[in-house]
Amino acid sequence: MKTRLRKDRARLLRGVLSVLERHLGRRRRRRPPDLLETLLHSVLADAGNDLLAASILEQLKQELVDWNELRVTTPRSLELLIHQLPDAAEKALAVKRILQKLFTERHALDLDHFQRFGQARVLQELDAFGGLSVAVKARMLLKAFDSNVLPLTAEIERVAKRVGLVDSYLTTDKVSEVLDEILPCKRIYSFYHLVAEHAETVCVLRGYACAPCVLVGLCARGKVVMEKGDSK
Repeated sequence: MKTRLRKDRARLLRGVLSVLERHLGRRRRRRPPDLLETLLHSVLADAGNDLLAASILEQLKQELVDWNELRVTTPRSLELLIHQLPDAAEKALAVKRILQKLFTERHALDLDHFQRFGQARVLQELDAFGGLSVAVKARMLLKAFDSNVLPLTAEIERVAKRVGLVDSYLTTDKVSEVLDEILPCKRIYSFYHLVAEHAETVCVLRGYACAPCVLVGLCARGKVVMEKGDSK
């Protein structure tokens, strides 16, 4: 990316973060999270839906005695418990696979042993569960291991393209490269959480309204929409 363009987009990114932090609050890492819960949330969220996945996970925690009850639940029953999520059937199988593998190999439903691993080993262990997406593994590294890795979900990519942080025609790999150039490592955690929440609650896939959006003054798509006199 040319220096001038990189500086312009880095400035835009800082503006986006500033506005979202003002309206939603800055996101900071707090106490170390429960590793298994973080992984289960990551699987349920996958390409997006962080808030919905968190709500469903909390509901499961309240309704079930422990994770072993979830382990022995049939895939179909688990699918019904998480039916609000996209690809619920596949996610139900992934959750079952993780819990069963832990039970069979470690006789314990936790990931405490991950705490002594470095990033490379963590990724190897996650790969051993089978079928986990790049976004799921990146979310684990970011949330549970303080790694400055951006989980590039479909929602993050959508907002980045609409706002103008990246060109709309870029592939996911290229989007990742551009964001790596303009997003400071120390802001990745806040950027991810703020943009994910904005994508899920305001800048949704379909039926979004630009007029009430707090980013409309910065957003490339929003400016075009408002100039045309249409809120959609």
